[in-house]
Amino acid sequence: MHLLTQAKNNVAALELKRHLGVCYRTAWLVKHKLMQVMQLREDSRQLTGRVEVDDAYLGAQRSGGKPGRGSENKVPFIAAVQTTEDGRPHLACFAAGPFTKASFEEFMAKSTVLPLTVVSDGLGCFTVTESVGAVHDRPITGGGKGSVKLEQFRAVNTVLGNLRTALSGTYHSVKFVKYAGPRDTVKALAAELDTTETQVVHMALSKLAEEMLPAYEQDAGPLTARELTSVRRVAKKTLPKGKVLDAKSLF
Repeated sequence: MHLLTQAKNNVAALELKRHLGVCYRTAWLVKHKLMQVMQLREDSRQLTGRVEVDDAYLGAQRSGGKPGRGSENKVPFIAAVQTTEDGRPHLACFAAGPFTKASFEEFMAKSTVLPLTVVSDGLGCFTVTESVGAVHDRPITGGGKGSVKLEQFRAVNTVLGNLRTALSGTYHSVKFVKYAGPRDTVKALAAELDTTETQVVHMALSKLAEEMLPAYEQDAGPLTARELTSVRRVAKKTLPKGKVLDAKSLF
């Protein structure tokens, strides 16, 4: 838990393997179980007070597709950040889904509580804010790079920037030419399969992942005594020293 939360650019299972001195499968399983515990712990979080919200996307570049909002190659999600009195990020909530009024209203009901002041760029779905009894602050953002430097959105932009750093620092982007093979081969496969070159690369990578990466078995059971002993031995050397007030097992 300490290693996962103290690294700004996230921790890959391969790096966790080296830290803990266990096999890759054990490190991968420990990481996913810890992330699942954190996700369940934060699922009931509710924001209040001043909250900055913004629409964002996760996805890679894709030629020939629709850019910006509505791109079929990107996953839309809402980022909401509760700030302190001096404007610093305090708590954050994320929700994947379309930028519709119904979707944002559902997010508001689950992840926010009055009193509430929502600061947004005025996107259409954010207009439901006032209907649930919250105050809606809509600064004029304009366009271009200057719009992301506004002081009113400093907290949410900081959180999104950290999220991007964490993802790019752990899951490095795949270079098309480096991994896809000769361009002529990819073009020929795309023509034969009646699809795009990008989809050919995605299918190849998906097949590679199925054959090479370990699969997460939901009912694999708890870690063995030997694995737990190894994790505890390494953790004892790396964790900060101090008095343990409470200890509970996650497995």
